Amino acid sequence: MIGGDQDLIAKARGELEQLFAAQDGTTGGTAWARGVLEAEGLSTTSVSLRTTRALRKHEPRLSRVAARYLADLATGRRSPDNSEKGFNPHLE
Repeated sequence: MIGGDQDLIAKARGELEQLFAAQDGTTGGTAWARGVLEAEGLSTTSVSLRTTRALRKHEPRLSRVAARYLADLATGRRSPDNSEKGFNPHLE
């Protein structure tokens, strides 16, 4: 079965908590991501393929889903408490 019953948002959160444990988990990861986007000269208000690629270039251990979730957090499209500002069918 493709996809199965996985909760992709929970999986992405768990991955970010592990990768950024020394920087306060998701909160530290979000701050790191904003810094990466600014350093790369990318918009910190919209998510694009370039945004996700830049994050994965700077942290190769990020999965595609976690990178997209982190990009959503860093650009303000999604809040850490999971209240949505925009709908992303790939993370739902």
